[in-house]
Amino acid sequence: MWSALLPACAAAALVASPCDAATVAQRCAAAKLKAVATATQGVLGCRAAAVNRNVAVDPACVDKQHAKLGSTFTKLDAKGGCVTTADAPALSSRLDAFDGDVAPALAPGGTDDGRRCSAAKLKATAKKTKDKLGCHAKAVAKGVGVDATCVGKVEGKFAGAFATADQRFACATEGDAATVETTLVDPFVDDVADALPWNSDGTILLNGSLAGVQVFPSDNWWNRDVTTATVTASSDAIIDYIGRSTGVHPDFGTTFGIPYVVIEGTQPRLPVSFLYADESDTAAPTGPPGYPIPEAAKTTAGMIEGGVAGGGTSGDRHLLLVDPENLLLFELYATHWTGNGWNAGSGAIFDLTSNARRPEGWTSADAAGLAILPGLVRADEVFDAGVIQHALRFTVRGTQGYVYPASHDATHGSGGDARPPLGLRVRLKSTVDVPSFAPPVQVILRAMQRYGMILADNGSDWFVSGAPDPRWDDELMHDELLRVTGEDFEVIQ
Repeated sequence: MWSALLPACAAAALVASPCDAATVAQRCAAAKLKAVATATQGVLGCRAAAVNRNVAVDPACVDKQHAKLGSTFTKLDAKGGCVTTADAPALSSRLDAFDGDVAPALAPGGTDDGRRCSAAKLKATAKKTKDKLGCHAKAVAKGVGVDATCVGKVEGKFAGAFATADQRFACATEGDAATVETTLVDPFVDDVADALPWNSDGTILLNGSLAGVQVFPSDNWWNRDVTTATVTASSDAIIDYIGRSTGVHPDFGTTFGIPYVVIEGTQPRLPVSFLYADESDTAAPTGPPGYPIPEAAKTTAGMIEGGVAGGGTSGDRHLLLVDPENLLLFELYATHWTGNGWNAGSGAIFDLTSNARRPEGWTSADAAGLAILPGLVRADEVFDAGVIQHALRFTVRGTQGYVYPASHDATHGSGGDARPPLGLRVRLKSTVDVPSFAPPVQVILRAMQRYGMILADNGSDWFVSGAPDPRWDDELMHDELLRVTGEDFEVIQ
């Protein structure tokens, strides 16, 4: 669900952002999470009181907590805007099941000390559950991932309370904090959070693994092995223009790059208004028209390039949406949520099973008219698979015209006829000593030798595109790739 997203509103703290105001759906979900948290603490409190007095749990005490939960949910539903409604009975049942699981796990054991210990641990479990649901509620209200610091504080207090009880009393079971936390509390909290979404999005994975997804056919230009391709007669002149002594620069890192979002095939598709409507796609070959933009993109930074929730108003603001179920790729340029709808400079939809190019002269979300996703350096390939099996996307300061497989001319910059065309492919020379580089960089360089790099946009010389990921070591990637210069490349046919 939404919790799979990277928490990133903080990244946009210095700019105006939709993160500043919660939506009605966010407020409803946050309020319901708080109501469940309060009811849970109340129900476990009823049990703790009964254990302490060595009597049966008072049904009236439990019923009172459920009644408060139901009343709160009814009022919130009546206000409107909630993603889910009439869900109090299901959550009340889940709460009862949780209480039923906790009771035997923290049984008193038939002694006075056991009862006192059990009551103390029940109260600690109630407090932890309430506070952890509170962490989720705070995150929902802001439209971000759950704050690890908030959760860490809750878990630290919980472990301390159990340790204190073990020291003070002869407990029926001791050293059980971790078991109660991982097998009872955490699953319950996750179930409640999943049952109370703050938007209509399905499962969303930001910059996640695409293992098993074939991004275009194996004979597509992105996936073509160019190890034996012929060097062009103009190779030296082009390398001279781009920069023979200029080092390669990773245009990606722990918090920057071009992100991509993996979505479900059922994600609703929304209309987009385009500045370049005559060269933009409005519908995929299958399914309804529009682009499957998650609701979370309006309020969660990190989904659109640039780190601003809703896209903002400056920068390239690429939004890449991958639908593995239907094998479709949706890409947008200059994406912006206006408050009333989505705008973009241009948009392209690609059938990942097809080698079809864009119509001649058409742009895409990229200057060259190419797809962006298949040319990104992705962490799942480098760290998980250990191999990149496609060409990479790169930029230079100036271009003129285009060649296959590009479809669009975005002539820019100084240099006249010396400027290379979009669609140009370069290859890392086989003489480069790849094993002398750090392991993550070796994976990237081997891809440059086997598949090369395709010039896709105007930008900075020898900048290689990739997706953000916390696993990147920014300093290492910068220093290692800088060792590779234009001298190490050749232009191929």
